[in-house]
Amino acid sequence: MDNNKSQNPSWYIEGTVGDSETMMRLSIGEKPIRVGRQKNLDLVLHHISVSRVHAELYVRNGCLFVRDCGSSNGTFVNRERIESERELHAGDVVHFAACEFLVGRAPHGVDSSASLETIAFSSVLPEQHACCSNQLMKLMEGERVRSVYEPIVDAKSGQVWAYEALGRGALENFFESPMELFTLAKPLGLEAELSRVFRRSAVAHVPTTPPPGGLFLNTHPAEMSDMESLLDSLRKLRKERPELALVLELPELYVTNDEAISVLREQLAAMNVKLAYDDFGAGQARLVELARVPPDYLKFDKKLIKKIACAESSVSEMLSMLVAYAHDLGSLCVAEGVETEDDSSACKDLGFDFLQGYLFLSLTPTPP
Repeated sequence: MDNNKSQNPSWYIEGTVGDSETMMRLSIGEKPIRVGRQKNLDLVLHHISVSRVHAELYVRNGCLFVRDCGSSNGTFVNRERIESERELHAGDVVHFAACEFLVGRAPHGVDSSASLETIAFSSVLPEQHACCSNQLMKLMEGERVRSVYEPIVDAKSGQVWAYEALGRGALENFFESPMELFTLAKPLGLEAELSRVFRRSAVAHVPTTPPPGGLFLNTHPAEMSDMESLLDSLRKLRKERPELALVLELPELYVTNDEAISVLREQLAAMNVKLAYDDFGAGQARLVELARVPPDYLKFDKKLIKKIACAESSVSEMLSMLVAYAHDLGSLCVAEGVETEDDSSACKDLGFDFLQGYLFLSLTPTPP
């Protein structure tokens, strides 16, 4: 018997693999463990978030390390994305994108080859996080989401001009709020993919006879760092629905690089997709960027619009000037957050082209 082998503690990770809810333990010996979707790897994870060759686990001088292999969605240790190798300790939680594992150390030796075994006891993984990660993956893989189509109304005619698609979760006994879903997606690096899932669902389930202005689609700030992926997702939507008018909304807060936004606008125009700046005036109004790269639509934040009917004259005058300025640039103006008839009338007087908000929710189409 090898006494050194029996006395040395051995490393392992444990978690669920695939769709199974059974806990599995992977012992880690002298041989490095490669993790990813590729079939010939030591730990194969069939998740859309996992890269073909995602990460590697290995023991050096008795210590366990993990390194990312250039994965798309990252490797995380205790919710922190790693950029280089990271030493692991018993009790650490490791994510390979959305797949979660707990690091452990047993008081006995194991063979140098990796082994995957079922374990009967409960995992020490944070139960809420593990459950949420798995449920989030089910939601995204099955595109278990729905859209609320909020009306955007023509200020002059009162008719519905367009819909803004607002994504919601639709997985039973799971979060519905997009804010909560994006919060779960953030540490897993899946915010951009979740945003794309919402857009695909919105286009796929748009009402049979969409209004003339079509569909306003939201983006997530995480998509701003990879414009080509954003554009590629829109090309696919355009190919599926060439007849549908589409408008891409960018949060005004992230309209900071006018050169990049100018290129984006040109690419959108080439595929017949219009551009809107959302939440204008919510923070620092980006007038320089507005002048250099005017959008097709400028959506004024609801903080500026709420109770505008009884606002001080200086506020109304400022809004009137901004609307006129946007019109001079060729942009159409949308007032968000219109809740009362008085505010609706005030917005019309200020020159807004379109209105959106609680007042018009009765015009929301019934889900099919």
